[in-house]
Amino acid sequence: MAKKVEKENEAPAASEKKRCRWDAPSDAALVGQLLAEKAAGNQTDNAGWHSAAWTSCARAVKGTEKKSGGAPKTAEACQTRWGSLKAQFQLVKSLRNKSGWGWDDVEKHVVVSDDVWNAYLEINAKIHPWRNKGFPLYDEMCQLVDGAVATGEGAFIPGQAPNSPEWGPIVSEDEDDNSMIDPILLGPAGRVEPSPRAPQTPAAPSDEENSEMDEVPAPVCIN
Repeated sequence: MAKKVEKENEAPAASEKKRCRWDAPSDAALVGQLLAEKAAGNQTDNAGWHSAAWTSCARAVKGTEKKSGGAPKTAEACQTRWGSLKAQFQLVKSLRNKSGWGWDDVEKHVVVSDDVWNAYLEINAKIHPWRNKGFPLYDEMCQLVDGAVATGEGAFIPGQAPNSPEWGPIVSEDEDDNSMIDPILLGPAGRVEPSPRAPQTPAAPSDEENSEMDEVPAPVCIN
């Protein structure tokens, strides 16, 4: 009996610890906060993010575990989830961009015949979940990853005939247009005020640069 009690009191193994679980509302809260961070200048030139952005994201999704289950979502967890969402977006985008494939702009998923789908499925098995599964955050991800806003023009709409056999994504070139941001992309406490971007301090000249400056000859005056 003593051994049984000791086993029950043992700390859970690392594999048994609770992990973060992400559902549609927590994904929406994360993406919505990143849109706010982008507007605040917390996105880097290569579409990465300053560390302050992840701190704000963690605050934005705080409490979502009460519905999604799993462990509380940390800044590191937000960063990991963003990587997963970006990979999903890139896959869906590649399908949407395929010649002859359509796009349902209501359900946010590709439209293609079964024959074409099955043929491509044999080449890339990773597309299997996206046959009828939508990607609701597609337009918002366009803004974050591509720096553009999807307008929906040229997309296949159920009940309407397409204008051409190819429906490519039409996006706006205005990166500052936030009119497409859905107001429901909020965490439990609403949108978190983005963290201010840390000021960039000019680097001090190196010793080598200083020595080069010292070696510049003084001007010679000729009478």
